[in-house]
Amino acid sequence: MDDIQRILVPVDFSDCSRAALHAAAGLAKRHDASVEVLHVHDAPWTPDAVKVRTEDGREVHPDEYLAAESERQLAELIALIPAIEAVEHHTTVRSGVAHDVILTRARAVKADLIVMGTHGRTGLRHLLMGSTSEKVMQGAPCPLLVVRDEYPE
Repeated sequence: MDDIQRILVPVDFSDCSRAALHAAAGLAKRHDASVEVLHVHDAPWTPDAVKVRTEDGREVHPDEYLAAESERQLAELIALIPAIEAVEHHTTVRSGVAHDVILTRARAVKADLIVMGTHGRTGLRHLLMGSTSEKVMQGAPCPLLVVRDEYPE
């Protein structure tokens, strides 16, 4: 991991994601690397006739609304991490199954490191819900750093 040039940081706007982005910013600064902040939202199947009314009164397809809302939340998240401003970074929004999109994006950008948060679920809750970070780990084309938002003492 000496030659880290590109860091991919998948985020879901949770405290874990914020912690992962903070960690990635520090690593990027130390390694003079760039950071791509990726948000993946579910791609709900909706007929073209279905529309969502936005705050400004426009009617748009749900996919368009989700993409715009994701961009807005990404900007808010970036603003919470001042350290990210010290490194080259950009944001990407995609729709689909999170772990599949993350793995595809990591390969496409030739990521040297993926830094992502985890909620640290265990037991039945983990079994029922699955773990995006675990699925990414199983197929990652590069090292994966998993960050929790809090650590037991």
